[in-house]
Amino acid sequence: MGCRSTPIGRSIGILVLWLGCSAVGQAAVSHDAARDWRTLLSPHFAVHYHDGTEALARETVAIAEQVHARLSVKYRWTPAERTDIVVSDEFDLSNGYAQVFAANRMTLFVVPPDELGSLEDHGGWLETLIVHEYAHILHLDKAAGAPRFLRRLFGRHFLLFPNTFQPRWLIEGVATYEETDAARGIGRGQSSYFDMFMRVETAQGIKPLSQINQPMASWPAGVVPYLYGVQFFDFLAERNGEAAIPRLVDDYSDNLLPFFINRNSRRTVGKSLTALWPEFEAGLQRRYEPQLAAIRARGLHDGERVTRHGYLTGASRLLADGRLYYLRFDGASEPVLMVLEAGRDRPRRLADVHYGARLDVHPTAGALIAQPEVHRNANLYFDLYRVDLRSGSQRRLTHGARYRHASFDPSGARIAAVHHRLGVYRLDLLDADGRRLDTLWTGAPGEALADTDWAPNGATLVASVWRVDGGWNLEQFDLDMRRWRRLTDDRAIEMHPRHTPDGQAVLFSSDQDGVYNLRRLDIASGAITTLSNVIGGAFHPQPAADGSVVYYTGYGPEGFDIHRLAPGDLATPAVQPGPSAVVAATPPAPEGLEDRPYSPYPGLRPRWWFPHLVVDSGRAEIGATTSAWDALQRHIYVVDAAYDFDNQWFVGSLDYIYDRWLPMLKLHAARFSELELDADDDPLLVRRADTWQAEVVLPWLRHHRRASLHLTALRERETERPAETGIVVAPDLEDNLAGVALVFDSTRRYPLSISREYGRSLRLVYETSDALGGSDYSGEVYTVDWREYLSLWRGHVLAARAVGGWGTKDPRPFRLGGSRGAAQTPALLGGANLDSPFNQRRYALRGYPTGLASLRGRRMALASLEWRFPVKLVERGFMAPPLGLHQVFGTVFAETASVWDNGDRPGPYTTGAGLEANADLALFYNLGLNLRLGYAHGFDEGGKDQVYLNVGASF
Repeated sequence: MGCRSTPIGRSIGILVLWLGCSAVGQAAVSHDAARDWRTLLSPHFAVHYHDGTEALARETVAIAEQVHARLSVKYRWTPAERTDIVVSDEFDLSNGYAQVFAANRMTLFVVPPDELGSLEDHGGWLETLIVHEYAHILHLDKAAGAPRFLRRLFGRHFLLFPNTFQPRWLIEGVATYEETDAARGIGRGQSSYFDMFMRVETAQGIKPLSQINQPMASWPAGVVPYLYGVQFFDFLAERNGEAAIPRLVDDYSDNLLPFFINRNSRRTVGKSLTALWPEFEAGLQRRYEPQLAAIRARGLHDGERVTRHGYLTGASRLLADGRLYYLRFDGASEPVLMVLEAGRDRPRRLADVHYGARLDVHPTAGALIAQPEVHRNANLYFDLYRVDLRSGSQRRLTHGARYRHASFDPSGARIAAVHHRLGVYRLDLLDADGRRLDTLWTGAPGEALADTDWAPNGATLVASVWRVDGGWNLEQFDLDMRRWRRLTDDRAIEMHPRHTPDGQAVLFSSDQDGVYNLRRLDIASGAITTLSNVIGGAFHPQPAADGSVVYYTGYGPEGFDIHRLAPGDLATPAVQPGPSAVVAATPPAPEGLEDRPYSPYPGLRPRWWFPHLVVDSGRAEIGATTSAWDALQRHIYVVDAAYDFDNQWFVGSLDYIYDRWLPMLKLHAARFSELELDADDDPLLVRRADTWQAEVVLPWLRHHRRASLHLTALRERETERPAETGIVVAPDLEDNLAGVALVFDSTRRYPLSISREYGRSLRLVYETSDALGGSDYSGEVYTVDWREYLSLWRGHVLAARAVGGWGTKDPRPFRLGGSRGAAQTPALLGGANLDSPFNQRRYALRGYPTGLASLRGRRMALASLEWRFPVKLVERGFMAPPLGLHQVFGTVFAETASVWDNGDRPGPYTTGAGLEANADLALFYNLGLNLRLGYAHGFDEGGKDQVYLNVGASF
């Protein structure tokens, strides 16, 4: 089955499905089915909210309309339709995202930031988030000239959004620039945390344009687009005036042919980005060299670096006996809880944790971990776990409880836990097993609570608290009085409080001088002294029992690591009173808003189309392709429909996903044809392939593993029609199949990985051609596909695969050979639903051609072993053409297989081996592409020397 000639409309339709449906490809993960959704309609927005979030939705409408009034004037653009905004409390993350294809949509996660990470510098989380995401909408949706004209013809085709075809740092730079208001002290563009990143970047050397134009894995990795983007637009506004930024957007909005970014820059600001970059570097030097000089003039007082992990090494906890526990995420392996024993130089791994975990440790009660976990397939909630300090064994304490921070009391018998739901923080008292004993405090909407720590006497807590009237300050909570008392009240951001062993003082981190350093607050007098003076930043102080040293998490060129400091007694800069960020009053929501039950149907209206056109000597296919999905992704469809006037039949495909209730439903129907030519390239026959498939999927998703049960009914039919009279064609062939499959996947890939390098995947598939009747095949097929990935050392990976297939009677046969299996072939040919585990009969066997009779049969066994090794992390590319080389790695492989028809034992094994050179490319700045250039040799009958070039990993 397959066709050599593919209509461009079909290709675009499949790309749409990949891009638009990837988030739901694992089944029923878009939104929690138990939630009830409604919609608020305002002049420019449709705000979709679920039960419990109505107040947040009305606040969102008010802010969004105000932001629209300001930014639409600045960028001279108003979207043609309302922008969808999904207000969600389903993720315990402070984040959001925007998309413009196929409709303008924003998703807002309403949890306010409660840790240092650059987002904490806000004047109201919803305002900052809406400004950032709506700036994306206006920037990326804008079109002028030919693209705008063609939108009237083809609708919202993804090729007609010129500003989306830019490097990510330019896209994120505009939005991060707009979220920043230096006068009010909000946004990442003016934050001390972002200053820390760029100060260290400046000290080490600014990264070249050829590196930041593409996704980066080396530190500072995902921060780069926001960091360099906002700094560049700050520089541009200073050099050319703030009006230069909307001019850049205007000028690029009429680019029918994308990627002419240097030309756009020359026309707008007088120089190409390539020529402008040295000026930008010089501007950063002028900005940050005085900071660096001032820090050095005060006398550096930083700690000895204890760990060498870098990347995102997190908080630590120090016990009285000198054991140091900390969280490690080095970008190349699983996040883990580590312990460094007193007197030892090398830490040891204690337990795996999830990315984003928070830590507390008690000498007898164990380690207390708050970390995110998938809940009901569609939610990501923080829960509490206890880790035994000797064995590393974990016990989960809560399920869907949403406790974001937690700390043991001095006895280890109680836990103070910070809870968040629907925009409201709460402080709960739990027993040591996570059962709630009492609610100590409930905050006002918008307030945030972080980093609780018990006083040694157990009578009070200290925490970092964000309030509308004060920003981030340290506050003390009296458990008897149930009352907070402010310990600081200034414009600095104070975080990570930790009591000294005598309970008389609190160590913390703050940016009082624009640099995050360690401070000491005397509780009785309120006096603050400074303990460190660093170039990067110092966080999470942990005092030793005797007060002689302080461990802390320090920032440097490679990221974060644990440091050990003999605390000084340095001058503490004065800080102005008042909140760290000026909070604007929430504007009133427009009156008379329509509030109605959510309906998916307005979002399902097709908003774009593209021609399906295939004309050759045996076909004349004319039609169109389109797609759509609603704001909540309950319904997703891609349609490619055409009529073949030569053969007088309809061709094309329909893919539909229903993701409202469990299980998820997937429908696939396709008809495609291929033209077979004789030796003189004259038409011989037309082969048509028809596919109909219905599949239901029941998922079971967790943070570290994904499992799903699949049931399907599948029909495939092949028909041949002669191109001229007298040509003999094969009879019709039909396969009616029913099946059930269990799919499990625990594999992981990390930012610095060359491939999947940890965990396993398993597919167990049962299929029968007898259940539905009418099939030209018969019997049952059982397939097991097991893959294992083992991390070796420094990025090296051992990848193993074993596949076994067993067919009875006369099923569709297994076919081995070539360098690509069916699941590695792009779904551009034949209409196969390759996301499905069913009817997979083709497997690669490198060193042997496809089609060998000896590699075709109803039973098979295949084993493959690969050693994958890194060669070079390159991270360099071109502005135009938009092509970058991310990394290069190699593979040495050996594989063997047997295919037979009868008996219980495999026949002779056929073996091949070879090597591959792999290149991970960044195409169009942001699209990752793996290219494999391989050589394979087949050692047995039918084998040969093969040289091949493929797109996509081997397995």
